[in-house]
Amino acid sequence: IAVLKQIFRQALKNTFVFTLLKIVLEISISLILAVMLDMAIPLRKYLRISYFAPVIVPVVASSIIFMWLYDPQIGPLNQFLKFLHLPTSSFIYAEDTALVSIVLFAVWRGIGYDIIVFISGLQGINENAIEAAKIDGASELQIFFRIKLPLLRPVLAFVVMMGLIGCFQAFTEVDIMTDGGPNNSTILMVNYIYKQAFGNSKMGRGAAASMVLFVIILTFTIIQKVINDRKETYDD
Repeated sequence: IAVLKQIFRQALKNTFVFTLLKIVLEISISLILAVMLDMAIPLRKYLRISYFAPVIVPVVASSIIFMWLYDPQIGPLNQFLKFLHLPTSSFIYAEDTALVSIVLFAVWRGIGYDIIVFISGLQGINENAIEAAKIDGASELQIFFRIKLPLLRPVLAFVVMMGLIGCFQAFTEVDIMTDGGPNNSTILMVNYIYKQAFGNSKMGRGAAASMVLFVIILTFTIIQKVINDRKETYDD
């Protein structure tokens, strides 16, 4: 029982760390890329397609590809680090780097979807406001923080909420790449639920953990709705 409690706490902790890192990195990178792709740059349409491509690749296939990339011996990432005379890494095969490596893979898969959503929001912004700001001498940075970003707030809230739900439901990448290891350093809540319910035939424990996960997702959803309602009231 004590071991199960420890594994459950580890799974809960890993899930929150995974969620925090993925949300921060994914939204930051995708928002920057969306702003760049919204500008008049060469090959803009092809770049949008290339960034969205990881989203349509099956997660099992992309997980296997990244297992090869992360291989400490023959993986291209370590070969590239050796070429640059930089320290190599064990990536998903070491406790201290496994979860971060999973996060980087998840960010790579998720930024394409967020970019498309952010571009849609950027294209919905009234050009007159931007042109007026440029006439007043505002820089691109000022336009972004004072005009574009505030107007993107509903889109940003949507992306954050969908990201939170997706992170708490993450399963396949961990199941394929590490199976929760090494030493439970990458086990997430859904992986714990699956192992207890179907691996160990402990349906009660799996159901109890499922209820905990449900309460967490419901809490975040309610918090997000309250924040949005307050912002709408303030704007009115």
